Amino acid sequence: MTAAPGVITFAGPKPCARLAAAALLLVALGVSLLLLYSGIEKIADLETFKRVVVSHGLLSSSVAGLASTALVIVELLVGGLGLVLILTRGQRAVGLVLLAGAVVFLVFAGYAAALTIRPPPEPTSCGCGLLASGEANWGVILTRSVIAASLLAAGALFSATRPVQVATSHSVSAQPALE
Repeated sequence: MTAAPGVITFAGPKPCARLAAAALLLVALGVSLLLLYSGIEKIADLETFKRVVVSHGLLSSSVAGLASTALVIVELLVGGLGLVLILTRGQRAVGLVLLAGAVVFLVFAGYAAALTIRPPPEPTSCGCGLLASGEANWGVILTRSVIAASLLAAGALFSATRPVQVATSHSVSAQPALE
């Protein structure tokens, strides 16, 4: 399509698509930072976190210790790698980061579902860190985790089916006016 003489046209994604891409990028960045922070907070006092997981009564003491350490490693890896990917690959990494976050929250949901069915013998914290309270409500944690996993998976799917570049390419068509 040729622009009229003297008219500047812009080729690129529509503003709504750019806004959606920017929002997904911010969500991916937020999930990466949340998981990285959560992993750092847990590793800072790993023994306390292990005791909290043991107090849930779902896993044996030795398995709970291994699971606690594994969770911290996963949070640090997913959060840290997600952050690095976003900073180095930008929009191209968003779908992968959102999908990884969805998987982590799906695992959280599975654990919360198990504790909803078989609650800890004594009221205890979830061990989440940032939002942990004295006594965990496993039904609420399950609901939040399912919602988070669903929204992150939807964002990853949207990102994969509608690849969008935030930066637009500009095509300028300016012709001198005829007198």
